[in-house]
Amino acid sequence: MNDFYKKLISIAIPIATQQLIVSSLNLVDIFMISTLSNEAIAGVGAANKLFFLLNLFLFGMSSGSSILTAQFWGAKDIKSIKKVYGLSLTFAMAGALLFTLLAVMVPSQVMRVFTPDTAVIEEGASYLRIVGLSYIFTSVTFVTFFRPQEHQQGQASHVRDDHCHFHEHVLQLGSDLRKARIQSHGC
Repeated sequence: MNDFYKKLISIAIPIATQQLIVSSLNLVDIFMISTLSNEAIAGVGAANKLFFLLNLFLFGMSSGSSILTAQFWGAKDIKSIKKVYGLSLTFAMAGALLFTLLAVMVPSQVMRVFTPDTAVIEEGASYLRIVGLSYIFTSVTFVTFFRPQEHQQGQASHVRDDHCHFHEHVLQLGSDLRKARIQSHGC
């Protein structure tokens, strides 16, 4: 296998793995609430559509910034690489803040976009209030994951590891909150 394909695989596998993990989080939520009512399952499924939209936004923005970063890397313009990273992180966090505010402040109205069923809206809104708090952390992880490692000779991988560990702790907190909510429903 030539050098190009080795590099391509070394980039593609982590990105594909990250997308698989992000997508499977919604599936894990469904399994966690599968013992609850049909409305709760439908509510989580409908609420996860908001996360899917956030995921699309982050993927598009991160992909575009990765292209710019690759061009600046080819030109050996490290200063511009740092600017692109800073801008993409700023825009990602601003977009995630908007999604977080929607999920936390007006979750019922958001749910009405996805379903007319009032019981599903109620369950989904309750779920959105909890999971919406993770959107900003998701944006930081997403942008950092797309940042190329090579331009800082290993330093970026440490930053990426720190962000991933931080994100894991936030996900654990979210999982604990969901378990507490399930227990409060008597299940």
